[in-house]
Amino acid sequence: MKLGNICSITGGYAFDSRKMKSKGEYQIIKMGNLYNGVLDLTRNPSFIDNPTKKELEYLIHKNDILITLTGTVNKKDYGYTVQLNNPNNLLLNQRCALIKPLKINEKYLFYLLNSNNFFKQFYASSTGGTGNQTNVSINDMLNFNMYIANEKNQIIISEFLNKIDQRIETQIKIIKDLKMQRDHLIHSVFSSMNSKLLLITDIAEVYQPQTISSEKFDEGAEFPVFGANGIIGHYEKYNHENEQICIACRGSSVGTINISKKKSWITGNSMVINSDNYDDMIDKKFLYYQLMFIDFYKYISGSGQPQITRESLKNLKIKVPSLAIQHSISNFLNHIDLKITIEAELLCQYQLQKSYLLKNMFI
Repeated sequence: MKLGNICSITGGYAFDSRKMKSKGEYQIIKMGNLYNGVLDLTRNPSFIDNPTKKELEYLIHKNDILITLTGTVNKKDYGYTVQLNNPNNLLLNQRCALIKPLKINEKYLFYLLNSNNFFKQFYASSTGGTGNQTNVSINDMLNFNMYIANEKNQIIISEFLNKIDQRIETQIKIIKDLKMQRDHLIHSVFSSMNSKLLLITDIAEVYQPQTISSEKFDEGAEFPVFGANGIIGHYEKYNHENEQICIACRGSSVGTINISKKKSWITGNSMVINSDNYDDMIDKKFLYYQLMFIDFYKYISGSGQPQITRESLKNLKIKVPSLAIQHSISNFLNHIDLKITIEAELLCQYQLQKSYLLKNMFI
């Protein structure tokens, strides 16, 4: 059955950017607000007051499905869908489309638009626009061939997938709450700790490792490559045998703290805090959690790209209580991190389950 037989699809409106404000009565929903299939009203918000009759035709209503139509050539950074439960004074901008069901279960339609069958046709129909831009037309979408279950099975399928979505949402909240608990404990512990202060260079080596080109990455290689935000690829060699504390030392993630895996390659976008030779003075995990507590803003230099240098860290002071206290604190906080890891693995399993079902249920 053609997609156009089960739903209507209308494009958004080309709102006049000169009328847009940072605050107002009606918010304009743009592609950035639907990124990764999540409605985020905080991303570059734009508002208008006193919309015209024509503009109000693009008012979003309860259970409307929105989709982004424009992306980057050879990338899949578009086709994001969001179904709105309780929209409040939201207007749809151009290069997004509004999809309404016609004699089909609205939730089933939403999952249909996230199925492998839909995306195969969606990306195959994409055509070039300006520069590196690519677009999908509404007319092409209306002609997509879709498998449609009968009414009874639509309800069964949509309710089942919705339960998985609810479990995913719950899992995300569990992880978020655990991270908030851990961060609160880190702040409480280190803000109230009275201990001797040592320069970081007295308890660890601080250096910037050699970087490698991403062209050398090999997903089949054994060793993970750690960048500013964690693992960014794999490589055939490693430059650190033990776990190491890494501080992102340049770019938008500057100051972010990570801890690498054993036998990994740490790139030059990070500063390594290596305490391997100071085990009799500092517990590595204790140092890691204390560095998470520190605000690295004052160690950032550079008028162009923000960066943290070894020189700027030389005066960084670390609280160093007895090793027994360090071990006690690091073990306690590490238990929470292990719990976060377990919950994150569960989240991944639920997401993989949903992905598998969307790939195979709408053939």
